[in-house]
Amino acid sequence: MHEEMVESSDLETDRPEEQGPEISEHIDPRARHRHEQELYYDQDRMAEEPRRHRKRGRQYHLDDASTLPAMPDGPSEEYMDDVQDFEDGFYMPGAFHGDRDLDGQGQRIWDGGKDRQRNHRHNQRMTPMARRDDPVQQHSQEKRGLTAALSHAQTEARTLQRQMEDMKRELRGAREALAREQAKRQEDRHLLDARGEELRNAHAFLTKADAHSHADIKAMIVALNLEIMQLASYMSDTLHLDQSQLDPSDEGASAAVSQEKHILGDRMIFLLGTRDNQDLREVALLCSLQAVMVRTCNETIRRWHRETKIHKICSELYQDVKDSNAPAVAGRWRALTRAETKYRSEEDVEDLCSRLLVTHLWSVSRIAGWMTPDGRSIIEKDFGGRIMEISKLMKQVDRAMNEGITSEDLVTYVVQPDVRFDPAMMVDDNQGSQAEMVTEDEVTVACTTELGLKAYSADSPSDDVRDFRMTVLMKPKRAILTIHAAD
Repeated sequence: MHEEMVESSDLETDRPEEQGPEISEHIDPRARHRHEQELYYDQDRMAEEPRRHRKRGRQYHLDDASTLPAMPDGPSEEYMDDVQDFEDGFYMPGAFHGDRDLDGQGQRIWDGGKDRQRNHRHNQRMTPMARRDDPVQQHSQEKRGLTAALSHAQTEARTLQRQMEDMKRELRGAREALAREQAKRQEDRHLLDARGEELRNAHAFLTKADAHSHADIKAMIVALNLEIMQLASYMSDTLHLDQSQLDPSDEGASAAVSQEKHILGDRMIFLLGTRDNQDLREVALLCSLQAVMVRTCNETIRRWHRETKIHKICSELYQDVKDSNAPAVAGRWRALTRAETKYRSEEDVEDLCSRLLVTHLWSVSRIAGWMTPDGRSIIEKDFGGRIMEISKLMKQVDRAMNEGITSEDLVTYVVQPDVRFDPAMMVDDNQGSQAEMVTEDEVTVACTTELGLKAYSADSPSDDVRDFRMTVLMKPKRAILTIHAAD
């Protein structure tokens, strides 16, 4: 039998080395059990070694008859650990260790097979028992694993949070940079639009290309003259004239005479008021109707604005611009100014021309003997469509000449009444007429029945003082009268 020894690892820290014999590291469990029984019933030794029993972790029940603890109910888990330690560390010559020194049959006996020896109980007693705290350890391991996973997840979350904050800062910086870039691009776009507008304006001033040719303008004027002649002929054939003489006390007739005298002249007013020759009065009525419409269209075309004051200011400014700048620059200034001042509203110009035409037509008809009380409204009702067409043709000629031609000045013109006939500036409109209005003594212009056209171009554009050359493109037609020269 082995010598009983006390385990030195458990006693070195609790008691002096001289107290009790040392327990061998590879002591037999049965010998250890006997040794513990001896220690239990040895009161003196128990009193000397209280800490050893506490160190071993044994759980006792106090005996009612004495102060000594009762015998334990069964082996503690700590002794089962000792058994396992014994099996792992015990070695004796001639003894077998596990399945290393056994053959197949012996292995079956050792594993608890059918072929058992008489020491199988010893084998069962030496088999380590399952630990009671395995579920606790399993839960503890699971807890440690979950805690480690949670810590790892929290660390990863903090890392992701820092990355997200960094990305947010980068995003804010990118948005701010984008906003600055957009603001810069917006400023560049506004600047580009402004420069483009300046270039377009400069191109409008510096271009020398005309939108229309002389032939285009002449064709427009011919169409306007033709429409005027057709309306005058239709009205002279439609109106029924009274044979009564003009009443000087008639305010309407007197106002009509005063209004049309500066357009028709004294001789045409006299012919319109005569009642002796019906054919002569009808011819005078036809020429007078044409004359007032031609004169109204010419004045409307030449005006810069419907207001007389603004018209004079613009006309004087244009004359200064034309004298100090190239014809192309002056032409573009004229085109832009007229477009912004006169034709801001095209309907106003057409309505103004139509009202003026109605007024002049009614005055001429009243002088000729058309005594209808509501003559103005009848003219607007019966001839309003043709009058509006004349206004549109007049506007077309005006914009084509003054906005579409920039290299030179094109001007419509008429000749004042009661002046001598000039073949270089006008054409006789009485050739082939049935009315005998020409004699051999003296030829005088009665009125203008068609618009004429002339052009002004710079003769020496490089000089400081420019000379303009006038060219007649269309001669206006004139109705002429012949009277005996006074002695």
